[in-house]
Amino acid sequence: AAIERICQSLTEPQHFPSPNYREFVENKDSDAICCHNLSFAYPGRREKVLQNLSYQFKQGHFYCIWGPSGAGKTTFLKTLLGIQAPNQGQVKFSGSIAGPHRIGYIPQQVELFPGTISENISYPEEPHDSQKIDASIEQVGLTSVVKNLTLGRDTLVGAEKNRALSGGQAQRILLARLFY
Repeated sequence: AAIERICQSLTEPQHFPSPNYREFVENKDSDAICCHNLSFAYPGRREKVLQNLSYQFKQGHFYCIWGPSGAGKTTFLKTLLGIQAPNQGQVKFSGSIAGPHRIGYIPQQVELFPGTISENISYPEEPHDSQKIDASIEQVGLTSVVKNLTLGRDTLVGAEKNRALSGGQAQRILLARLFY
């Protein structure tokens, strides 16, 4: 039944009304993220990837962002996460969601930065807490993998050195960063 509903929603997308932005801003008790009239165009291009996008995301719900290639999914996520600023509009966080640093996002294609497993997990904190790193590694189920590496969590990863880990293991390193 769930697969049937997913297939139906993929062929017949639902359109939800825009959130009441004023009500959202005034309601400080709700835990949500509100995007209001977001627009974005890449430099040197007239066509907007995002145009007047408004939506409210409530904490504790799962959301699927899908669409054809070039529809602006990644651009929207980067804007939501604060990686890039919109050309117009704004993203507001309310309640216990204090900002984009409270959102976890793990892309399908993971790139670890050149450094050790520990540095990749504890980023941007320096010096890092070894106990927190070990707990994070355990939470994502990488304990045996890391123990089997010659240098353990001091193994260099990132760029060409990524070969010590599979793609799924690299994703788990980023997930461990979220737990850290």
